[in-house]
Amino acid sequence: MSISHDGYADLVRAAGAKHPISAILSCLADNGTAWSALLTTSGRLIESVAGKTVDAVDPGVLKGSVEVIPRPLVRPATGVGPDDRELLAFPVGAEGRATAILLMAGDGPVHADLHRFGASAALLLRLLLRDTRRMQTVSRTVRDSVARLVFAGRIDSALELAAEMGLAAPPRRPHIVCVRGVDDWSRDDLLDLFEAALPPGAQQLLAYNDDDECWMLLNGMQFQALGPELFALVDRNPALRVLLTEQVPIRKLSHRWQHWMADIRKAPAGTVVDRSDYSGDTASDWVHKLQRESSPQVVDAVVEYLRHRGRWETAAETLSIHRNTLRYRVSSAEKLLGFELSDPTFAARLWLALRAEGIAD
Repeated sequence: MSISHDGYADLVRAAGAKHPISAILSCLADNGTAWSALLTTSGRLIESVAGKTVDAVDPGVLKGSVEVIPRPLVRPATGVGPDDRELLAFPVGAEGRATAILLMAGDGPVHADLHRFGASAALLLRLLLRDTRRMQTVSRTVRDSVARLVFAGRIDSALELAAEMGLAAPPRRPHIVCVRGVDDWSRDDLLDLFEAALPPGAQQLLAYNDDDECWMLLNGMQFQALGPELFALVDRNPALRVLLTEQVPIRKLSHRWQHWMADIRKAPAGTVVDRSDYSGDTASDWVHKLQRESSPQVVDAVVEYLRHRGRWETAAETLSIHRNTLRYRVSSAEKLLGFELSDPTFAARLWLALRAEGIAD
């Protein structure tokens, strides 16, 4: 079977359709594929279309087919899927890096014409991504500004800017994600990759790049969808490191940011620092909670209070503060932790954890 001129004309028309990805995949199905799919670079499905000879794209067959193709995919590749169909895979991306994969299963022996047709479809998808990126530039610049205001603790200004520019408000309790080691990635390459992995309606990330790091604020849906992509990203790029945090009230975020920066910057390359399941149940968790949700002055007050075994005057004198100020700071820590520091059992466990973390000596 050869691809007619009409087939190529239909492919070009598909690129101008209201839903161009679906239209391009459907055009492939009309011209010799049993099914075709657009995937993220980690192999997660973005969209698929079945051809004339199959009722639907079988998830098991798709998963097995993804495992056949090499990743990272840097050039077109071929293989045989679990249903014994010949596979064609093409990297798709904007300028720079591949941010998606076009995967096709032949409806019979794959011929050179279908290979060329698939390459043309991949090129059109690449151009679509490039044009989409151009349209997103202003939006991403505004989202960058909103994210910076949030991390700086200027929440009201962030909310006002988002509303003025027609953006969704930042989530009230976001998960924070940081990717470090991105100095040779452009902001758009990185966000293209992440936003391709998100479900429809959740694809506008609040994120900003600063030097070697990309910081993102994710709602629950975005965090669940992006988690596997982040682990896969580190597997494919061992120079990167990733930090995932628990949900945090947005107005307390700036107080914890310094601790998160320290966490990601001391992490070895090729690791994911996963704090997303933080619960505060162990003595080490108590220390992290103090660091994340209180000021350095409160942490210092707790250390000196415990060091001097509850002697208010001595601890206050060491810190050069009034005794009542020390009492207020210790009381703040007790409310945060949910126990009194005068309880010897809790006090001993917390002191040992502070020493283990290098905060007390």
